[in-house]
Amino acid sequence: MENKLQKLTEKLYNEGLEKGKNDAAKILSDAKAKELEILDRAKADAAKILADATRKASELKENTLNEIKLTSTQLISQIRTQILETITAKVVTPKVDKAWKDGDFVKKLILDAVAKFNPSANQPVNVVVTAELQEQVQAEILEAFNKSVTLTTNDKVKVPFVINPQNDNYFVSFTDKDFDELIKNALRSTVKEIIF
Repeated sequence: MENKLQKLTEKLYNEGLEKGKNDAAKILSDAKAKELEILDRAKADAAKILADATRKASELKENTLNEIKLTSTQLISQIRTQILETITAKVVTPKVDKAWKDGDFVKKLILDAVAKFNPSANQPVNVVVTAELQEQVQAEILEAFNKSVTLTTNDKVKVPFVINPQNDNYFVSFTDKDFDELIKNALRSTVKEIIF
Protein backbone atom coordinates (compact mmCIF):
# COMPACT_ATOMS: atom_id res chain seq x y z
CA MET A 1 0.00 0.00 0.00
CA GLU A 2 2.85 2.22 0.75
CA ASN A 3 4.17 1.49 -2.66
CA LYS A 4 0.83 2.45 -4.21
CA LEU A 5 0.77 5.61 -2.20
CA GLN A 6 4.24 6.48 -3.28
CA LYS A 7 3.34 5.77 -6.96
CA LEU A 8 0.22 7.87 -6.61
CA THR A 9 2.21 10.70 -5.02
CA GLU A 10 4.80 10.45 -7.75
CA LYS A 11 2.12 10.41 -10.40
CA LEU A 12 0.44 13.48 -8.89
CA TYR A 13 3.79 15.16 -8.52
CA ASN A 14 4.72 14.44 -12.15
CA GLU A 15 1.32 15.53 -13.41
CA GLY A 16 1.56 18.75 -11.36
CA LEU A 17 5.09 19.28 -12.57
CA GLU A 18 4.03 18.66 -16.17
CA LYS A 19 1.06 21.01 -15.80
CA GLY A 20 3.31 23.65 -14.22
CA LYS A 21 5.82 23.31 -17.07
CA ASN A 22 3.01 23.60 -19.64
CA ASP A 23 1.54 26.63 -17.87
CA ALA A 24 4.99 28.21 -17.61
CA ALA A 25 5.65 27.52 -21.31
CA LYS A 26 2.27 29.06 -22.24
CA ILE A 27 2.92 32.09 -20.05
CA LEU A 28 6.39 32.46 -21.56
CA SER A 29 4.99 32.06 -25.08
CA ASP A 30 2.27 34.66 -24.40
CA ALA A 31 4.84 37.02 -22.89
CA LYS A 32 7.08 36.66 -25.96
CA ALA A 33 4.11 37.30 -28.29
CA LYS A 34 3.14 40.36 -26.20
CA GLU A 35 6.76 41.51 -26.26
CA LEU A 36 6.88 41.22 -30.07
CA GLU A 37 3.55 43.05 -30.35
CA ILE A 38 4.80 45.88 -28.08
CA LEU A 39 8.10 46.07 -30.00
CA ASP A 40 6.28 46.17 -33.35
CA ARG A 41 3.93 48.91 -32.07
CA ALA A 42 6.89 50.87 -30.65
CA LYS A 43 8.78 50.52 -33.97
CA ALA A 44 5.68 51.67 -35.89
CA ASP A 45 5.21 54.64 -33.51
CA ALA A 46 8.90 55.53 -33.78
CA ALA A 47 8.74 55.32 -37.60
CA LYS A 48 5.62 57.56 -37.62
CA ILE A 49 7.26 60.08 -35.27
CA LEU A 50 10.40 60.09 -37.43
CA ALA A 51 8.34 60.49 -40.63
CA ASP A 52 6.35 63.37 -39.09
CA ALA A 53 9.53 65.05 -37.85
CA THR A 54 11.17 64.62 -41.28
CA ARG A 55 8.08 66.01 -43.05
CA LYS A 56 7.86 69.00 -40.67
CA ALA A 57 11.58 69.70 -41.05
CA SER A 58 11.21 69.53 -44.83
CA GLU A 59 8.20 71.89 -44.76
CA LEU A 60 10.06 74.29 -42.46
CA LYS A 61 13.09 74.24 -44.77
CA GLU A 62 10.91 74.82 -47.85
CA ASN A 63 8.94 77.63 -46.16
CA THR A 64 12.15 79.26 -44.96
CA LEU A 65 13.69 79.09 -48.44
CA ASN A 66 10.50 80.51 -49.99
CA GLU A 67 10.46 83.33 -47.43
CA ILE A 68 14.13 84.09 -48.14
CA LYS A 69 13.46 84.11 -51.91
CA LEU A 70 10.43 86.38 -51.49
CA THR A 71 12.28 88.76 -49.18
CA SER A 72 15.32 88.91 -51.46
CA THR A 73 13.10 89.53 -54.50
CA GLN A 74 11.30 92.35 -52.67
CA LEU A 75 14.59 93.81 -51.47
CA ILE A 76 16.05 93.75 -54.98
CA SER A 77 12.88 95.38 -56.30
CA GLN A 78 13.05 98.11 -53.61
CA ILE A 79 16.71 98.79 -54.35
CA ARG A 80 16.00 99.00 -58.08
CA THR A 81 13.09 101.36 -57.42
CA GLN A 82 15.23 103.56 -55.18
CA ILE A 83 18.02 103.69 -57.77
CA LEU A 84 15.49 104.47 -60.48
CA GLU A 85 13.80 107.20 -58.42
CA THR A 86 17.15 108.73 -57.45
CA ILE A 87 18.35 108.90 -61.05
CA THR A 88 15.00 110.15 -62.30
CA ALA A 89 14.81 112.79 -59.55
CA LYS A 90 18.33 114.00 -60.33
CA VAL A 91 17.46 114.32 -64.01
CA VAL A 92 13.83 115.52 -63.86
CA THR A 93 13.39 117.71 -60.76
CA PRO A 94 15.93 120.42 -61.67
CA LYS A 95 14.51 120.68 -65.20
CA VAL A 96 10.90 120.89 -63.97
CA ASP A 97 11.87 123.53 -61.40
CA LYS A 98 13.57 125.52 -64.15
CA ALA A 99 10.53 125.18 -66.45
CA TRP A 100 8.15 126.51 -63.76
CA LYS A 101 10.35 129.57 -63.39
CA ASP A 102 10.12 130.22 -67.13
CA GLY A 103 7.17 132.62 -67.52
CA ASP A 104 6.81 131.94 -71.27
CA PHE A 105 6.58 128.18 -70.70
CA VAL A 106 3.91 128.56 -67.98
CA LYS A 107 1.98 131.07 -70.11
CA LYS A 108 2.01 128.69 -73.09
CA LEU A 109 0.99 125.81 -70.82
CA ILE A 110 -2.01 127.78 -69.47
CA LEU A 111 -3.12 128.83 -72.96
CA ASP A 112 -2.78 125.27 -74.33
CA ALA A 113 -4.61 123.74 -71.34
CA VAL A 114 -7.48 126.23 -71.53
CA ALA A 115 -7.75 125.70 -75.31
CA LYS A 116 -8.26 121.96 -74.73
CA PHE A 117 -11.37 122.81 -72.67
CA ASN A 118 -12.71 124.64 -75.72
CA PRO A 119 -14.29 127.46 -73.66
CA SER A 120 -17.37 129.22 -74.98
CA ALA A 121 -20.23 131.37 -73.66
CA ASN A 122 -22.15 128.15 -72.92
CA GLN A 123 -19.12 126.46 -71.32
CA PRO A 124 -17.09 129.17 -69.55
CA VAL A 125 -13.82 128.34 -67.81
CA ASN A 126 -12.31 129.92 -64.72
CA VAL A 127 -8.52 130.01 -64.41
CA VAL A 128 -7.14 130.65 -60.94
CA VAL A 129 -3.54 131.84 -60.97
CA THR A 130 -1.05 133.35 -58.59
CA ALA A 131 -0.91 137.15 -58.51
CA GLU A 132 2.45 137.09 -60.35
CA LEU A 133 1.02 135.06 -63.23
CA GLN A 134 -2.12 137.17 -63.59
CA GLU A 135 -0.12 140.11 -64.84
CA GLN A 136 1.78 137.91 -67.30
CA VAL A 137 -1.17 136.06 -68.87
CA GLN A 138 -4.23 138.30 -68.51
CA ALA A 139 -3.91 140.11 -71.83
CA GLU A 140 -3.20 136.94 -73.81
CA ILE A 141 -6.09 135.00 -72.17
CA LEU A 142 -8.57 137.78 -72.98
CA GLU A 143 -7.25 138.07 -76.53
CA ALA A 144 -7.36 134.31 -77.16
CA PHE A 145 -10.64 133.41 -75.45
CA ASN A 146 -12.56 136.67 -75.11
CA LYS A 147 -15.04 136.56 -72.21
CA SER A 148 -15.49 132.78 -72.06
CA VAL A 149 -12.50 132.59 -69.69
CA THR A 150 -12.29 134.43 -66.39
CA LEU A 151 -8.96 134.92 -64.74
CA THR A 152 -8.87 135.22 -60.94
CA THR A 153 -6.22 135.15 -58.27
CA ASN A 154 -6.29 133.51 -54.90
CA ASP A 155 -3.61 133.84 -52.25
CA LYS A 156 -4.49 130.37 -50.95
CA VAL A 157 -3.52 128.81 -54.27
CA LYS A 158 -0.09 127.28 -53.79
CA VAL A 159 0.23 126.11 -57.40
CA PRO A 160 0.97 128.15 -60.51
CA PHE A 161 -2.59 127.74 -61.81
CA VAL A 162 -5.86 125.83 -61.51
CA ILE A 163 -8.51 125.50 -64.23
CA ASN A 164 -12.17 125.22 -63.16
CA PRO A 165 -14.86 124.68 -65.79
CA GLN A 166 -17.67 126.77 -64.36
CA ASN A 167 -20.60 124.51 -65.24
CA ASP A 168 -18.95 121.26 -64.12
CA ASN A 169 -17.75 119.90 -60.78
CA TYR A 170 -14.10 119.28 -61.51
CA PHE A 171 -10.88 121.21 -61.74
CA VAL A 172 -7.42 120.66 -63.15
CA SER A 173 -4.37 121.41 -61.03
CA PHE A 174 -0.94 121.99 -62.53
CA THR A 175 1.76 121.92 -59.91
CA ASP A 176 5.45 121.43 -60.29
CA LYS A 177 5.00 118.17 -58.36
CA ASP A 178 2.29 117.03 -60.80
CA PHE A 179 4.60 117.61 -63.74
CA ASP A 180 7.55 116.16 -61.88
CA GLU A 181 5.62 112.90 -61.35
CA LEU A 182 4.25 112.88 -64.90
CA ILE A 183 7.70 113.24 -66.42
CA LYS A 184 9.27 110.80 -63.94
CA ASN A 185 6.69 108.17 -64.86
CA ALA A 186 7.34 108.72 -68.55
CA LEU A 187 11.11 108.46 -68.07
CA ARG A 188 11.02 105.64 -65.53
CA SER A 189 10.49 102.85 -68.09
CA THR A 190 13.27 104.17 -70.35
CA VAL A 191 15.73 104.66 -67.48
CA LYS A 192 14.78 101.25 -66.05
CA GLU A 193 15.52 99.62 -69.40
CA ILE A 194 18.90 101.37 -69.65
CA ILE A 195 19.98 100.54 -66.08
CA PHE A 196 18.59 97.04 -65.64
